[in-house]
Amino acid sequence: MHKLLIFFLLYNLLTAEVKLLEPRDKREEVLELAESLVDAPYRYGGKTPGGFDCSGFTNYVFQKAADIELARSSSSQARQGDKVKLKKCKPGDLIFFSHRSKSIDHVGIVYKRLKGKLWMIHASSSNGVIIEEVLSSPYWSKRLVKLRSLF
Repeated sequence: MHKLLIFFLLYNLLTAEVKLLEPRDKREEVLELAESLVDAPYRYGGKTPGGFDCSGFTNYVFQKAADIELARSSSSQARQGDKVKLKKCKPGDLIFFSHRSKSIDHVGIVYKRLKGKLWMIHASSSNGVIIEEVLSSPYWSKRLVKLRSLF
């Protein structure tokens, strides 16, 4: 019995070390970089930490964190990757909105899902890069049109 306990402890110790050495998940890297850019200013056409617009932000984050090339416009980004249903989306997926017309004109990154709520991180024209809840927002919830996954 004593040998079994020692084996169990050694096994757990070794597998814990292996987990620490596994490569980081690209979704985690995307979220970590996006989060580090919170409070970066908004700049129309911006695609650097000195100022982002929405698609410039997603383009920058995915290129730097995951080596994924995104198109420059939100409407073009909405054609990349795979469709995802709202109930199946995960942090790191792209979330798209349409404000004034039927065409897509805003993009963000799914940041967190918890108990029927969904947060995104995005470059807001009024506040720069922020984290915002989507589903309970009267503004965002009625404009949500699609989700895409690049992973």
